[in-house]
Amino acid sequence: KKTDERINVLFLGIGGGSHDGPLLTDTVIYASIDPKLQKVTLISIPRDLWVPDLKAKINTAYAFGEKERKDGGLLLTEKVVEKILNQPVDYVLRIDFNGFIKAIDMVGGVDVNVERSFEDLEYPISGKETDTCGFELEEFEKRATASAIFEAFPCRYEHISFQEGLQHMGGEKALKFVRSRHAKGTEGSDFARARRQDVIIKAFKDKVFS
Repeated sequence: KKTDERINVLFLGIGGGSHDGPLLTDTVIYASIDPKLQKVTLISIPRDLWVPDLKAKINTAYAFGEKERKDGGLLLTEKVVEKILNQPVDYVLRIDFNGFIKAIDMVGGVDVNVERSFEDLEYPISGKETDTCGFELEEFEKRATASAIFEAFPCRYEHISFQEGLQHMGGEKALKFVRSRHAKGTEGSDFARARRQDVIIKAFKDKVFS
């Protein structure tokens, strides 16, 4: 819409495809655009935020809505966020992992300043979510009940790391950067992950308008 008023866009990130919980929105970002000042405020909403009306976490809203009817997920999540922030939502944008990779690659990748080095030993490999890693039935069942699935089925995960400083990232690498959840230290928190998502969004914006 053309207006001098603020324009508020809700960004939802889902796994899609064969990923675990493909309709869970583990990324929920509220972007408020001020056309007059040409500024954008990004607010990342923690995926584990409890929503009393849903009796569940906010990252389930989209899945609940889609279960009721097609595109119901967009409408339900929009209403939930509007109530939480007490602010209107004008547009909703949903993107899955493949769409994210394509968007980054379409602009030739992005230049990102990694704030601090980190490594993640438990980054999930796409398509191997249910891989038996060669274990037979009895051993597989035993390992399936283990508390540390990463150690029980190591073939499902890869070791990723990022070094502090400026670096160029293509779609695949950028996805790992924003999706990593099990890094050692402070980068292993959802708040750190939200900051990395903001960094990628800003880098993408800078590349598009360069």
